[in-house]
Amino acid sequence: MLRELGVGVWVAEVTPTRLAWAVAHGVPAKRATADYRSALGAVDAVDIVTPADSHLAIASMCLAAGRHCFVEEPLTMNADEGRRLVAAADRAKRVFAGFKRPRTDVGVLQTDGIHYVDLFAHLLGREATAATAVQRDFLGRGLAA
Repeated sequence: MLRELGVGVWVAEVTPTRLAWAVAHGVPAKRATADYRSALGAVDAVDIVTPADSHLAIASMCLAAGRHCFVEEPLTMNADEGRRLVAAADRAKRVFAGFKRPRTDVGVLQTDGIHYVDLFAHLLGREATAATAVQRDFLGRGLAA
């Protein structure tokens, strides 16, 4: 999809088979690396599609390197990390945003349900004081129920 926009795509992937897949699907081998840090000097923006618990560290490093970031949901694991990431973006004078794709490393509350919590807080004019949820692993992804 990014290539359709006319941009030069780099891929950083630690799994050799996935990296090979990217090359087989059109990413030039010289733009395929196992370490995202080696590509930071060659890119303007970074799309971070990694497990959620790595978002803060990776996005912070990319912002510090002067790169704009697109971060997969959830942006961070908690509000404190989110505030730290906002501060890093402010310091770097860079922007970041999140894209929406299906996740396999977190449950529906972190990917979709949080939007309902925010919506109700807005509609009711106050923050939630408690939340209760039941998670079922209907897709068989191995998430805790």
